[in-house]
Amino acid sequence: MTRTIFMAWIVCFALVLAGGAVWLAPNNLGTPVNTTANDAHPTIANSGTYMFFESNRPGGSGAHDLWITDANGIIWQPPINLGTNVNTAAEEFAPFLNPDNSKLYWTSNSSAGSFGGYDVWWCPVSGGSPGVRVNIGAGINTIYNDISPIISADGQTLYFASDRPGTLGGYDIYVSVQSGGSWQTPQNLGSSVNSNSAEEPMWLSADENTLIFNSNRPGGSYGLNDLWYTVKSGLTWGTPVNLGQPINTNGEERGATFHCNAGSIGGQIWFSSNRAGGIGAYDMWTSIESNFITVEPKSLGCIRANFH
Repeated sequence: MTRTIFMAWIVCFALVLAGGAVWLAPNNLGTPVNTTANDAHPTIANSGTYMFFESNRPGGSGAHDLWITDANGIIWQPPINLGTNVNTAAEEFAPFLNPDNSKLYWTSNSSAGSFGGYDVWWCPVSGGSPGVRVNIGAGINTIYNDISPIISADGQTLYFASDRPGTLGGYDIYVSVQSGGSWQTPQNLGSSVNSNSAEEPMWLSADENTLIFNSNRPGGSYGLNDLWYTVKSGLTWGTPVNLGQPINTNGEERGATFHCNAGSIGGQIWFSSNRAGGIGAYDMWTSIESNFITVEPKSLGCIRANFH
């Protein structure tokens, strides 16, 4: 046992030296998580034991609802609807579980307590169970569409997409910083990230310097909608880079969540796609990077290593 733990720490140290992720061919999560309906936008707990996602499968409250599935070992269990604490007769989509798994954020066009078409909402989470929904409030939400929230590890920085006046395209990514318990006026990330197409934030690294987003921008893309990333140097976001194949295809890829990745792009990725070979219109898929391994016993977790 001592030797196993020691070797795990050696390989874990190599994680710091690992290069960019090279992804293996993605696998469809299969039934009962995926159905013939739209099953999309996964966001996974840091324990890897449960995952929220959106779906318009039968049995929900509205057009799209949020659901949860638990992992029993490596098998995802039949999903459970989050119920009326979260879901309404309207649409709920684009869930994002914050890094310490204490809050769930999402988008809804529920008219009750809203400011506009689509608003950002959140609720407390305890052990995977959601509390009562709360509108994030004015400033973030407007009379326009404000969607796809993600939040930093310290809970002080919020990224979301909006079609409010001043955008460069259909949707732009905005950022707001919390000060004195209030969200400050959102700032457009500008033309280094946003384009005259539509961009929506999906995931933020632990150091807040790498942002994954989806976009239907032309140039360097593989399909109608791809996953891209940008890296920040100082206060400036760099030129976006397509996440590449086999994650992106000539279909549409949306949503990205990671596990066993030490806060960076790597480890295991879950995402949604309408690529060929699925069960429904949109399915959830998963891939591991080529230098990803697990250790025994499972309590030691999983690690990414540099074998070169």
